[in-house]
Amino acid sequence: TAVSALGSVVDWAAITAHLGVDLMSACIYVASAGIIKVLTTVTDTIFGKPSIDAPWSRLGRPARYGLSGDPVFTESRLFDGRQGEIDVKATLAKSTFPVPPEELVTVAKDFLASGFGLTDGSKIA
Repeated sequence: TAVSALGSVVDWAAITAHLGVDLMSACIYVASAGIIKVLTTVTDTIFGKPSIDAPWSRLGRPARYGLSGDPVFTESRLFDGRQGEIDVKATLAKSTFPVPPEELVTVAKDFLASGFGLTDGSKIA
């Protein structure tokens, strides 16, 4: 009756208010994304993209440590043109990292056991 009709009107008003707020927040989101896209395009045009256009990015310097080339894959099933499993021994043999894996794990465990160097400051270097 009158109370249920009033409740129905209040429900519709609440639903309409929520939809209005959702629409307004979506509009703000789209507008801000557009502004960011325009600013990014303008700054990229003026200054260039640092990761691509920086002079040092064209030098082709190799990584300080790491693999010389791609990892070695075993002869297993193909996934997306790549082998599914890495041959760990062959990949580690290609690695130029100066610390062997076993020693690196031991040093990391010692560092964690020292409370990140809090109880033994010599672990921080």
